Order: sequence, then C-alpha cells, then structure tokens
Amino acid sequence: MFGGCRSLLSLDLTNFVTSNVIDMGAMFRDCSKLKEINVSHFDTSNVRDMQDMFEGCSELNSLDLGNFDTSNAYVMSHMFDGCINLRSLNISSFNTSKVSDMTWMFKDCKSLKDIDVSHFDTSSVYDEDTEQGHDYFTGLEGMFYNCASLTQIDLSGFKIVKNLKTSQMFYGCSNLKTIYCGNKWNIDKVWESTEMFANCANLVGGKGTTYDSEHTDIEYARIDGGPNSPGYFTDINAEYIEAIDLGLPSGTLWASCNVGATKPEEVGGYYAWGETEEKAEYTKDTYLYWSNQFNGGDDIGENICGTNYDVAHVKWSQGWQMPDLDQIKELLENCSHEVVEQNNVKGMKFTGTNGNSIFLPITGLYIGNKVYGKDDYCVYWTGIPPTPLGTAVYYLYVDGKGETHWDYLPENRYYRYYGMPIRPVINSKLAGPGTDTIGGGDEV
Repeated sequence: MFGGCRSLLSLDLTNFVTSNVIDMGAMFRDCSKLKEINVSHFDTSNVRDMQDMFEGCSELNSLDLGNFDTSNAYVMSHMFDGCINLRSLNISSFNTSKVSDMTWMFKDCKSLKDIDVSHFDTSSVYDEDTEQGHDYFTGLEGMFYNCASLTQIDLSGFKIVKNLKTSQMFYGCSNLKTIYCGNKWNIDKVWESTEMFANCANLVGGKGTTYDSEHTDIEYARIDGGPNSPGYFTDINAEYIEAIDLGLPSGTLWASCNVGATKPEEVGGYYAWGETEEKAEYTKDTYLYWSNQFNGGDDIGENICGTNYDVAHVKWSQGWQMPDLDQIKELLENCSHEVVEQNNVKGMKFTGTNGNSIFLPITGLYIGNKVYGKDDYCVYWTGIPPTPLGTAVYYLYVDGKGETHWDYLPENRYYRYYGMPIRPVINSKLAGPGTDTIGGGDEV
C-alpha cells in the first residue's frame, strides 16, 4: 500500500479501519525515511499475510506491535528485514500457531539487542520445497541473520514438527553468547542447516562449549552436554548459577543459590550427607550409608568434596563442589554478616571486603518427614567429617538472631541422615566460560 514510498517522512493512520483486512504484505516496505509508524489501533485479527510488512524501514527506531492479533497469520517472512536502526520491538502479543513461514524475519535488524520470541509457536512452520514440491519458503532459514547486537535469545517455545531449513538462521550474530531452548526443541526434521551458526564467535553453550568455526551447522544445535555431547544451546530449565567473588584470599567463589534452587532466596533441596537425591523421609532407615550402624555410618571418605558423594559436583559439575571446613572458616573470618529479608525470605547476608555479597536463606532442616526450624535456624553441610569418622560432620550454622559459626555434630547424635541444604563453591581458576562470575564491585 505504501511500499516504495522512499521519500515519505510521516504517516497519519489514525482513521484506518483494518478489521476486514486479510493481506498486509509489503504494506510499508522500503519506507526508508519513516522514523515512526503508529499502528497501535490496527485490528489484525483477520490478517493472513504479513510478509515484508516493514521490510526496508531503515530509519525506524522503535515499533510497538503489542496490540497485534496474529492468530490467523500464515506468513511472516522478511517482516522486519532491513530495519537496521530498530532498537525496540514489542511483539509480545504475537500468536504464531498458524505461521508457516518465518524465513529472514529479523534479517539485518543489527541494532536490536533483544527480541522476545520465547512465546513463538513454530509447530506449523515448514519448508514448502519439501512438503509441496515448490521452492517458495523454507521455514526458519535466515530468521536472525546478521542480528549483530543480540547477546542472548530464548527459543524455549520453538518446536520443529515439519521438514524445514535452518540454514544461516543465526549467521552473523557476532555478539550472541547464549541461546536458550526448552524440551520442545528438536532437530529431527531439519534437512538443511548450512552456516546456521556461521560468524557467531561469542557463542557459548550452557556447559561451556565455545564456538568452533568447524561446527556451524545443525550438529551443535542442541543443549550443551559438555565435552562428551557439545552444543551451543543452554537449557532454559537448568539451574541458574552465578559465581560470587567475595574477595576471599583463597580465590574461592560462592554460588548465588543453593543446590536445587534457581534464586538466592529459594531453599533448593534438602540432602542427607553424601546423598545426591532428595527424598520424602530423612531417617536412619532411608539413609544410604547406614549399614555399619555400630560406628554410626559407613565410611565414604574423609573429604567427599568433588566426589560422587557430593551433590553439588554431581548435579552442577564444572568445578562446583560442597565447601570444605577451611572455606567455611574463610567466609566467616573475611566477611561481615547480618540477618536480612530478600523477597520476604529471612536469611543471612555475607558481604565481602569488595562489597559483593551472598544470601543464605534460613531454611531449617529435614528430620523424618518434617522441616524443623524454618525461619529460625539452618545448618549447611560441608564435605568434611572430623576424624576418626563417626556420625559427626562439619557444618555452617546460621540463625534468625544473627548468630553464625562453624562446628560439627556430636558423635552421639545420628545427624548425617538429616536433610540439609548445600551452598556450593568453586575455585576462581575453575570457573570456566559456562559460569557467570560476579566480581569487581558488582552487586548480587
């Protein structure tokens, strides 16, 4: 309709009634001098074709399509292609359940730092070349081509159901570091993926796999499984971990949350000492290492940190482990502490000399099938038992009155089978590319 109006400087669409429109393809294509387009009142509920709609609108800085009803749209290819100065794009209302073509949708949106497509349903997207014997559209090919300012993108809603191409999907996303996906993501139907990740030099998978120019096709388009199963994607449902630098002399970094949690204030899991899974009851009868009852439990080692008895090591890997006694002492000796509330959760805040801090929620502990002491006190496991080995294990104690200390459980009490939280640590030298490190004065 306005396609090719390259000298158009402004456009008043106030009186437009679009409730019966079914085709908006190329509506504003190559309106290269327009700096704003107000379509907030557009009724798009019957629109089927949005191909090339804003293609070549190279002077647009922002575009709010938050009101768009796209429930009947079938084609969105090249929709924002060439919007090189677009810095803000609201597509939060987009329903893409019927869309069959998203090729080159955001091509050359090189100024966009964020594109929220986490809600996109791609189950109808397909390659017409293979499905119908034509060469009209190819699925997801070039979708984010040359989106050079993107640093992360969330594909957790993406599900590939039909045959399609992903060739050059992320080509030239030179600042892209993280691609999130969920359990819907699969690549079984992808039949061509040439240069899918070409020139994505900063890309890092969830377990530290770094970009390799020899692997730029579908091979690494999967959740990163580490050295044995490398991938460029990060599991959106994985625990979110930050390594907090408290300025400690040893270089120890403390995790931002407990094992089993995704936020600092969350309890996470309760674990018996040496066990790596939660359970319904924490008793002598359910404890895995209680066959040698005369001595108070089985000998599973004088230091289980970093072993297969260490839940932090088993579930997080990448150098994470339970703290040992020296690391607990170092925390207490080098950090100030105070009782605070974070998101309505009471806990102990430890602040290092560099101003960084960690928050340990006061979670209580699990005995039998109940949690005792929640909001009053908490005991965090270490991986170190005193010698000679008995029922005792060193721990970090915190309570709601501001008391904190290290100690070990009495020999005549069967505490090792109690369920307690764990706050992992990692040495700064082991915090690889898959670990976000907070340091240098940043706040948690």
